[in-house]
Amino acid sequence: MRFFNLVSVIVCGVLAGGCATNTGKSAAAKGASHSLVNQIVAPDTSLVGRVVRVNTNSHFAILNFPLSRLPVMDQPLGVYRNGQKVGELKTTRWQLDDSVVADIVSGECQVGDEVSDR
Repeated sequence: MRFFNLVSVIVCGVLAGGCATNTGKSAAAKGASHSLVNQIVAPDTSLVGRVVRVNTNSHFAILNFPLSRLPVMDQPLGVYRNGQKVGELKTTRWQLDDSVVADIVSGECQVGDEVSDR
């Protein structure tokens, strides 16, 4: 029984000693947390959608956007394919749920292209 008490006292001493030596942050951790204080993180509010249909004869496209963010009437939008801008659109007043009609102003667009206000 004495041996068990002695072992438990030693284990408690080691644990308490370990906790006592780790009371503060390291200098690197203090510097890292201090540099994050002045940074401002803002949500991404850019408008991003996809081309779902294209009518090249009449020069218009049907775009699909998330319901949380839709373009306004006559808003200019860029068409991007593989990160490269390939055309420009201008939205019309025609809209149904998350689909919007846009006139092709310049360039080209294909089904699957990304549309953005950037």
